[in-house]
Amino acid sequence: MEHKIQRLYTQQQSLQQQRELLLQRIHLEERAPKANWLGTFAWDAGATRVLHNTFGLDTFRPLQREVINASMQGRDVLCLMPSGGGKVQGLGGGCVHFSKAHT
Repeated sequence: MEHKIQRLYTQQQSLQQQRELLLQRIHLEERAPKANWLGTFAWDAGATRVLHNTFGLDTFRPLQREVINASMQGRDVLCLMPSGGGKVQGLGGGCVHFSKAHT
C-alpha cells in the first residue's frame, strides 16, 4: 500500500510540474499570441511611413515586415539575414524610429 501511495505522490508532483509549464506557455501566448506576421497590424501605416520618410523606400524587402510585426507585438526575434538583406531598414531604422515615436 505504501508503494502505491508513493507512486501516486510521484505522479502528482510530475503533473504539478507539467501544469506549471503549461501555465507559463499560456502566459506567453496571452502576452504575444501567434500571428500571421504578414497580416494587418495597427502600426502598418506608421512603419511604412517611417520606411519611406527615413530611407526613401516604398516597400519592405522579404522578411522585414514579419520581423517588425513580431517585435512590435512583443515577441523575441532572432533575425538572420545576409548582407544587404535590409536589416537596418527593417530593424535598426524603421522599427526603432517607429517604436520611439509611439511609446
